[in-house]
Amino acid sequence: MNKKVLKIAAVIFAVLIALLIAFIRFVPAGGIPDVLKNNKTAGKVLCVYPVQVVGSSMEPLLKEGRRAIFNKCFNQNELKVNDVVLFNDRGSKRISTIREVTQARDEIIYKVSQEARINDIMEVNPEQVLAVYKD
Repeated sequence: MNKKVLKIAAVIFAVLIALLIAFIRFVPAGGIPDVLKNNKTAGKVLCVYPVQVVGSSMEPLLKEGRRAIFNKCFNQNELKVNDVVLFNDRGSKRISTIREVTQARDEIIYKVSQEARINDIMEVNPEQVLAVYKD
C-alpha cells in the first residue's frame, strides 16, 4: 500500500511540475498577475524568460549562442529609449533596442532596431513586446 501511495504522489508531483513549467514558458507578457511581481521568489521564477541568442545582430550587447535573460513582468506602455526588447514579428521572436518612442492617435509606437543595423528601423506596438532584457 505504501508503494502505491508513493507512486500516486510522485505522479501528482510530476504533473504539477510540468504544469508550472508550461505556465512559466508560455504565459505572455502582462499575463502574470501584479501580485506575483511583488513576491520576490515567485516573481523571479515566473517573470524570467531565457532566450538563446541566434545571430550576431545584437553584438556586442548580446553574443551569438549565449543565453539572455529577459523579464516578462513589465508594463508594455512604459518602455523607454535604449530598452532591449523581445518582440513578436509576424510569428518570429526578434530582439531589438528601442531607439524612439512615439505616440500617434493615442497609440504608442516603439521604433526599434538591432545593434548591427541601427538605421534599419521597425515599428513595434506595445502588444508585440513579449519581454524586456535584464542586464
